[in-house]
Amino acid sequence: MTKQNDFSIDWERGRSPAALMAKLEGFEAVFFEKELPRAAEDIALRLERVAKELAPVGETGNLRAGIEGLSEKIAAHTVKAIVKDDVEYAPFQEFGTAIMDAQPFIRPAIEKNRKWIKERVKEAFNTAADIVS
Repeated sequence: MTKQNDFSIDWERGRSPAALMAKLEGFEAVFFEKELPRAAEDIALRLERVAKELAPVGETGNLRAGIEGLSEKIAAHTVKAIVKDDVEYAPFQEFGTAIMDAQPFIRPAIEKNRKWIKERVKEAFNTAADIVS
């Protein structure tokens, strides 16, 4: 004898699969088009500020002045935060050479902010969820 199981769901008003899908699509738009790019910009600017605080300063100050933080959308669901220094000798300061010890300033800026970066992305996620709920 085969036992038959009946299964039914009583959806509350506004909680149907279609309504849930609409909210998920709304979340996707808010998170990836608004909140995540905003978070990436905040992250880039904070890393720029901290890297400038950590950068060694010579007579010209060019190394510090060349540090720039920016964010960029690179795909539909992908943004990146960038901190860079276009001064020609910046890589030698960051990584050192055979005759000069490294004086890193970009990598330590990232390390000092690793926890904050995760929290900022989480905040962007939660903000998007609040907007669509």
